[in-house]
Amino acid sequence: MFQQNISVDLRNDGKIDEIKRLKKEKDDIIKEKDDIIKEKDDIIKEKDDIIKEKDDIIKEKDDIIKKKDGEIQNLTDIIKEKDNEIQNYIIKYLFNLENENIQEVTNLENENIQEVTNLENENIQEVTNFEIIEWCFYLGFDLKDNSIINFKVWCISKGFKNIVDFISYYKIYYSCRNAFDYLNLSTNVNDY
Repeated sequence: MFQQNISVDLRNDGKIDEIKRLKKEKDDIIKEKDDIIKEKDDIIKEKDDIIKEKDDIIKEKDDIIKKKDGEIQNLTDIIKEKDNEIQNYIIKYLFNLENENIQEVTNLENENIQEVTNLENENIQEVTNFEIIEWCFYLGFDLKDNSIINFKVWCISKGFKNIVDFISYYKIYYSCRNAFDYLNLSTNVNDY
């Protein structure tokens, strides 16, 4: 009997070892499971960190885009201002150019008027005392006494300002008449 007890004990010893082994396997599996759960939690945390980092990057990029949109709008406004400045400058330039042209035309007109006046004055100055005397004789005024004064009065009575105006007029009249005679044209100079 004694042997039988030993064999039972041995059998029980084997079961206990088997139970211990199974329990150890179970503990190893639980540890492995816990490690996997911890690893999973770490991955989830890492994923959450990546998502947060991604969200931060997206927010940062959105802020940069918003800032760039503001810069673009500012530059667009500056471009509009510059366009207005250019248009105003062109208008001012054209206005000044037009004023310069008007001034130039006015100056040319004034120069022409001055030139005509100078020519008239030269023609008047070209009337010499000799011509006055010659016309006095031609028209029958005697140079004795006050015949020059009488000649002047006669010129004024005919619508001329003075003797010189009368002689200048007839100088032109006879110049035209001589030109018409030279060209064999009708000599009715009074029509002109």
